[in-house]
Amino acid sequence: MRNPLRFRKDGTFHILLVSDLHGGEKYHRPQKKALHLLLEETRPDLVLFGGDMIVSGMFRSGECREETFRDYLSFMLEEIEERKIAWAHVFGNHDAESASARTPEQRRAVQLMQNWVYASFPSCVSGEGDHSLTGLSNYVLTVFFSDRDETAWHLFAFDSLSSLNDLSSAFHRPEEELLLPHNLIPVRNVDSTPLPNQVDWYYRMSLALEEKEGRKVPALAWMHNPLMEMRLVADNPTECRMEGRKGEGIGCPVLNTGLFAAFLERGDVKGVFFGHDHLNDFSGTLCGITLAYDGALYDMRRDRDIEDNRGGREIVLREADGTFSTRQIRLSEFRLPVEEPWDETNR
Repeated sequence: MRNPLRFRKDGTFHILLVSDLHGGEKYHRPQKKALHLLLEETRPDLVLFGGDMIVSGMFRSGECREETFRDYLSFMLEEIEERKIAWAHVFGNHDAESASARTPEQRRAVQLMQNWVYASFPSCVSGEGDHSLTGLSNYVLTVFFSDRDETAWHLFAFDSLSSLNDLSSAFHRPEEELLLPHNLIPVRNVDSTPLPNQVDWYYRMSLALEEKEGRKVPALAWMHNPLMEMRLVADNPTECRMEGRKGEGIGCPVLNTGLFAAFLERGDVKGVFFGHDHLNDFSGTLCGITLAYDGALYDMRRDRDIEDNRGGREIVLREADGTFSTRQIRLSEFRLPVEEPWDETNR
């Protein structure tokens, strides 16, 4: 049985959140070096992977097969496993990609295989997830107090799905009905979001956990695609106390399925964290809830004339008062070399 997540004796619990590795058989060493530097900087108790661990194009055959996926994870997770650092994952919009995964059923099969491989690593603490829900990374992690087996924090994981097609299928509407000319978001990058059945799952789970614990336990949530509310933070930087960089549009959905409102009503989730938009690493506060990107661990658009946002986000929970702090860590601070060819010599 894996060791439970527990606060340190000093009353803190340190999390490193990283997303968008976009790896595969053609991965190269700067990714692993980047992860090493972030681990050294944060010394985390838990690493959360925020989706898009792989991209099918990074596999020679275009397939994400079990043996090649396991080989890639073994390479990337080597230091985490050696240090016995707990880690968990959610799925991103690219994780289910494969040359043969054309239908939702085929993509689900790819994710089931990936879950099986993830769970085979000794330090993986990802939840099994409720298979009756849309998506396969919807679960809750528990962090215990330092001195007793009592819940101090909950961590809600969500599968934010993939694309506009997920919304079109869920609501039985053609994509053109959802993709209006003057939507609130740029139409160039329309992605999905947790669906109503996932929102309902969170709401019922939050109620059940409060009843079980006899009190409302503070919580965080993390997923890959940003919620629509991130657009409000970006459009109201002063009022939302926005910090960090916005280097591209907000890759959020065209429909609001109510997850943020559910967080507000339940009152347990104090912060929500996202990946997906590689050139965004900003954070802000909306209605008392922190919303934050973690930047991308690796970005292939590094040759553009842009500021380097690549990095990860540290989150420090405090057991004494149920609060947390967070900061973005950019790899540019470490002068990380990034230029290496995409070939097997980098393995």
